[in-house]
Amino acid sequence: MSQWFHQQITEIRKHTDRPITIRPHPRNHVTIDTSKYKHVKIVGPRRDSNTYDDTDLTERLKSAWALVSYSSNPAMTAVMHGIPVYVSEASLSYDVGNTNFENIDNPKMPDRQHWANQLAFTEWWPEEIENGLPWKRIKKRLEEKYYGSNI
Repeated sequence: MSQWFHQQITEIRKHTDRPITIRPHPRNHVTIDTSKYKHVKIVGPRRDSNTYDDTDLTERLKSAWALVSYSSNPAMTAVMHGIPVYVSEASLSYDVGNTNFENIDNPKMPDRQHWANQLAFTEWWPEEIENGLPWKRIKKRLEEKYYGSNI
């Protein structure tokens, strides 16, 4: 993993001087010597103790220019928050992602609707759909978003 991070930093630096923050997966303890790079730092994710794997990713994305990921779920989260992603072919975000850093200062931002629809179609078991679970969850989120969580 450390080698992959070094490769990505090296390639990004060919195209931009933007600051780079490396945020490894919560269960992946990576050590990287960032001192040989300009404007590169490593920041561990802050875990949400109420869940198995949730972290402060959404908060960190608020200041992100782009997200680089091999194939992790944070790329999907970034895309859904309107953040451009740079991913490999192994990523579920490949169809809406960038694949090389030549355009890092002006990343492509394709329409996400079809991608999001395709992704959503893979998330429910037939029994859950028959019982209306997808709509119940979506409806709850919409009500929270538009009417607040105290309804």
